[in-house]
Amino acid sequence: MCGRYLLHDADADVALLLGLESFRSEARYNIAPTQSAPVVIQGPGGARRAEHARWGLIPHWVRDGMGFKAPLFNARSETLFEKPSFRDAARNSRCVVPASGYYEWLAQGGTKQPFLIERRDRRPMLFAAIYTPARNAFPRPSFAIVTCEADATLARLHPRMPVVLEGEGALALWLDPEVHDEAQLSRLLAAQAEGDWVAFKVGREVGHARLDHPGLRVPLD
Repeated sequence: MCGRYLLHDADADVALLLGLESFRSEARYNIAPTQSAPVVIQGPGGARRAEHARWGLIPHWVRDGMGFKAPLFNARSETLFEKPSFRDAARNSRCVVPASGYYEWLAQGGTKQPFLIERRDRRPMLFAAIYTPARNAFPRPSFAIVTCEADATLARLHPRMPVVLEGEGALALWLDPEVHDEAQLSRLLAAQAEGDWVAFKVGREVGHARLDHPGLRVPLD
């Protein structure tokens, strides 16, 4: 599961990873569902672009946002092409979410302790995601992060983790709007290798979505 993540890497590093000429984003240390965050999509001609979208997918068949309250901020990879809320976006409008890491909570003695999970080498990562474009009732696109079973390192914190796309080949396949083959895309989502992660305790302030500052990622020990 991914209910909070952060993005503070240098814009040039993120642009290089995404194959973009440029990328610009303010540093964010506590991106929460319903907030706006950058995603990258690819057009029919192969050009990639970054845009801001609402974290919390609003399916294409929803006409009135006032009557839709489901918090669709994560989508399970195993049922991505089966669930009515996700399957059309998974086939036709996929995106990636650049991130520097994400937070997870572990129950300890009746309370929940937040942990920050990053790559050991501190490189940015790309989460597989699906999105729906902006339309009349919804002026912003919306997205959901795709999750899979956590690898052995992270499973002690939570059984789920974001699908992290590794390498240009995986990125190109996931973003290609001409690819609709569910089997091919499902194999990509299932091919998660063991990652070289670090996870460390951070302060409980991160549980407050209104807070967003560098101190949220400072290790407690």
